[in-house]
Formats: sequence, structure tokens, C-alpha cells
Amino acid sequence: MLCGATDRSTYCHTFGEEQTRAGRRLGRPRGNALSLSTGQWRGHALSYGGCPRPHCHLPGIRRMTGRSALRPFARGLWASTSIAAGYLPIAFSFGLSASQAGLSPLAAFLISAVVFAGASQFLLVALLASGGGPLTAVPAIWLINARHLFYGPTVLDRLGGRPSRVPLAVMAFGLTDEVMATAVARSGQVVEDDRDVWVTGLWIGAYTAWIVGTLLGSQLGGLVPADWVWLREALGFVLPALFLSLLLDLGVQAHRGPIGVAGIATVVSMTMLPANAALAIGMLAGAACGLFQRSVWTRA
Repeated sequence: MLCGATDRSTYCHTFGEEQTRAGRRLGRPRGNALSLSTGQWRGHALSYGGCPRPHCHLPGIRRMTGRSALRPFARGLWASTSIAAGYLPIAFSFGLSASQAGLSPLAAFLISAVVFAGASQFLLVALLASGGGPLTAVPAIWLINARHLFYGPTVLDRLGGRPSRVPLAVMAFGLTDEVMATAVARSGQVVEDDRDVWVTGLWIGAYTAWIVGTLLGSQLGGLVPADWVWLREALGFVLPALFLSLLLDLGVQAHRGPIGVAGIATVVSMTMLPANAALAIGMLAGAACGLFQRSVWTRA
């Protein structure tokens, strides 16, 4: 008999006779108790199929400790360091632009905290500086962020479609280009049940770097001459370089067909349409190619 205690309530689970006899044949004592509240063993080693270790999976029992969610969250924070290194200079550039456009540090902070989308934030500041109103800014921002419609299903597929311990709306808020690319590339290294917490740690680490960079840029904006346009241009190159490195990490060879189609469609569309619309068309073309490629592989 195995007894466990959690939240001051005690319950017992009796193993079947076959498992008990199997443990006795291996010469292992039956053991007396397992503390589920601490995840530690007390007394003799538990015998179930000859497995005395606490990490063995027992029927009907799952170790749930305070660290069960903390560890994948910490791993997600650690995985976000590469994203944070790219976000800090870009967010600094945004804070600098907002300051030179006449926005207060509080306004720059609120924009980064609520919008959390680099290109949209730069466009919003430019529209506000030129006297544009909400009727102009909101549709333009929606058009830029239309690509995010593809990110949610992609990441959800990586989670295995399992019920999430983290609300899906919380994870959706943090799905930037770089967070999505990192989640797709590295989620296979995380246990499936922990991926939702890991993705949450991933985007929170990136989000923190974005907020810190914005505050630094808005506070130090007055110290940078307004004619130093080269500084913003140099900082603006960091984010595309970061996304390209994440794309290479994802594996270009395995997805060269959809990537090639997306690139060609984007370049051709840019000759006739604005860059944001061309990007959306390229993503649609790449996604369609990927779906077609997957259907061909499935039939084969």
C-alpha cells in the first residue's frame, strides 16, 4: 500500500497483486510512504516493477511540487537571452525616437507595455509626430500585425494541442517574430507538458528586455543629438539580423521550399505594393507552399 499526503489530506493507493509479487521476487521491500507534498521518499524504497526511484512513473500518481512549473519557466527565461540581446538596442532606439518626437517617458513606456511590436510602435510614433489620429494609426498597425495570425496556430501545434496551464491569451500576447521562431526551433528540447510554461518564460524574458530598453532610450534621449540618424539606422539592423539567425537555427534546408516561395512572393509584391502588404502576401504564399508540401509528404 502506498500512502500519500497533500494539502493535509491523506489517501492510499493499493498496487495490484502482480506488481507486489514482482517486487518481492526482486527482493525489494514494499516501502511504507511517499510524501507527495515534498516529492521525497520516506522509509524504504518503493517497489513497483523493480523501480525504487522517485522519478519512475507510477499509475495514478504524478509528482507535483512547487518547482514543477518553476524549472521550465526558468529555462524559458534562459532561452530568451539571445532575444533580449537583440531587443535591448531596438527598444533603446524606439525610446530615443519617442523622446525626440516629443513623447514623455511614460507615454513611450505605455506604448511598449501595451503594443509590444517593434514595427508597429515605430509607425505609431511617426504618425503621432506627423499629427495622425487613431483612424489612421489603428488600421495601419493592424495591417502590420496581420502576420501574427499565423503565429498562434504554429505555436499551439508545438504545444501538442494539450490544455494549457497558462491561458492561451497570455501566451498570444507575447508571440513576437523572434519569440515564435525560438519556440518553434527549440520547443522540441522541452517536455511536452512543460512547453506552455517554457514559452511563457521565453516571452516574459523578451518582454522585460523590451521594456528596459524603452525606458533607457526615453530617459537618455535628451543626451543624443537629433541629427544622429545613423545611430537609429545602425540599431535598426539588429532585429533583422537576429531574426535571420533564428531562421537559420530553425533549419533552412528542411524548409527551403516554403522559405524560397515566401521570399520570391515578397520581392515581387514589393514592386507593386507597400512593404507591409508585400510581407503579408509573402507569408501567405509561404504558408500555402508549406501546407502543400506537408500534404504531399503525408500521402507519400
